[in-house]
Amino acid sequence: MLVNTYHITKDGNVSEIMLKPHTSPAIAKEIADEPIPNLFARIQSELPLEILKRKLVIGVGVGSGRGLYEGLARCGFINFMFMDHDYVEDVNVSTQHSTVSEIGKRKVNALKERILDINPLANVTAVSLKLDDDLSDEGFESLIGEQLITHPTDILICGLTDSFKAQARTANLAMKYGTPYLAAQLYAGGEGGEVYFSYPGVTNNSCPRCALGSRYDAYEAGFQNDVTSNATDFFSSLRMNSIEGKIALMLLMYHEDEHSRYSNMLDMVADRNFVQVRMSPFVGEHLGLHVFDRTIAPDYGFFDDTVWIPQVPNNEANGFKTCPLCGGTGDLLALKGSITDTRGV
Repeated sequence: MLVNTYHITKDGNVSEIMLKPHTSPAIAKEIADEPIPNLFARIQSELPLEILKRKLVIGVGVGSGRGLYEGLARCGFINFMFMDHDYVEDVNVSTQHSTVSEIGKRKVNALKERILDINPLANVTAVSLKLDDDLSDEGFESLIGEQLITHPTDILICGLTDSFKAQARTANLAMKYGTPYLAAQLYAGGEGGEVYFSYPGVTNNSCPRCALGSRYDAYEAGFQNDVTSNATDFFSSLRMNSIEGKIALMLLMYHEDEHSRYSNMLDMVADRNFVQVRMSPFVGEHLGLHVFDRTIAPDYGFFDDTVWIPQVPNNEANGFKTCPLCGGTGDLLALKGSITDTRGV
């Protein structure tokens, strides 16, 4: 297998890719020459491979979100690009999908190995970089290729980092290029989590900044997040990966195949594209998250609940300060192409 190495130049672009042997090329070729014919036979009726092979999943942050990407590979998706600068540490084994044999490896390279072990024919680009201001939009475009411009709705950008600035940048990139978008966060102690998702022209009720307006305001006012993965057991990550995966299928299969259940599920929640998950009965007491108490009958609810929360554009008519990203319209189609530099939004 070959490992990709990248370097950001002073102008924010990405230098030429350098490849170096990582495992035996002979073994990799032997596996690739003998594709396993029935890997996805049981799910073809829902997820036809001829559709999935057009899709590209871009994962920014591959820590606790790693299970999402492995799951999509098991569903038959073959095109991936992962971006993360971190290495696998010993503490990751208890909270993520990492293993002891991966400690010390770049997280993106460990995930690439795993994806190719699931499907040797997958096309995986591993980028060991931060998504920060050193990487220009043009540099990002060079990593993806012309598909970002010609077929953006075949690309899903996922923001699964623990950095607010990186999360905001992934949202801006998705809005600029008009791609579907998914962002997720685990709350303190793994007691809860959230997923925001969008699709231009479908979820035109709010933009990412509308949905998370109070968080943007807090960080702009100097808020510093000190939440880590302490006390977050592995099942919290696994639970979030599951709901993220289902939503990813809704976005990637949207109106692609009338025989697939995922084809029209997005239409059913187009105005409810902010999801919260309760993974502890104490989430209200510990985190002040009481939406589950308001929406789920206590005689039936306990934990492991999901609520799909209606969204509206942030503007004065709806009782909010007007969103500086979408101008209070929530119109994602109008946002496409309107952002000059996603680092400055």
